[in-house]
Amino acid sequence: MSYNPVIREETIAFVAQLREQNEMNESSRSVYFPCSCRASRSSAFHALDRVASTACGHAVCRACADSARDACPLPSCRRPTTFLKILDDDTRICPICNCSEPAKRAAFPRCGHTICCACFWQIRLNAREKELLTRCPLCRSEASSTVKPIFLIEPVLVRRGRAGGAMASGRGEGRRKKVDPEEDEDACSRKRDAGQ
Repeated sequence: MSYNPVIREETIAFVAQLREQNEMNESSRSVYFPCSCRASRSSAFHALDRVASTACGHAVCRACADSARDACPLPSCRRPTTFLKILDDDTRICPICNCSEPAKRAAFPRCGHTICCACFWQIRLNAREKELLTRCPLCRSEASSTVKPIFLIEPVLVRRGRAGGAMASGRGEGRRKKVDPEEDEDACSRKRDAGQ
């Protein structure tokens, strides 16, 4: 079975676009990804207590996930779900490319390891070209076509008044404005989160 050359070229272009976003985040320092719970807005929990909804990708603290039982704890979502422990440390550094502020991250559903989406799509492209299963590069657990990765939806803050950042027509310099992440791979989640 040969890999469709059109899809291959589109994937290569998409990976390049994601890497460009990652480089912009690193060089401008205008975007900040706080390690806070998206449901309770609390930053008083440790990064090792983070979980992600397998249905929608929302990253929340373990306490909010436990209190919501079998649904996403965000009031605007509430999708039935299970939760996956996110295996990362206090930083967002991608363990593959060492990007310190990746625009988007993916978690492998069998192990919970996270990498930036640019690395994920590159790994998936390489595996498909060789007709292999996509595997976590850290522990080798598989993410096949039936076991999809979880594209994390995490809080994003934009620092205003910084070079390369969003400027606020002379007012509010240094203030941060909470925004949703740029588009994720799940169109339903994107539409649902637009109302937040």
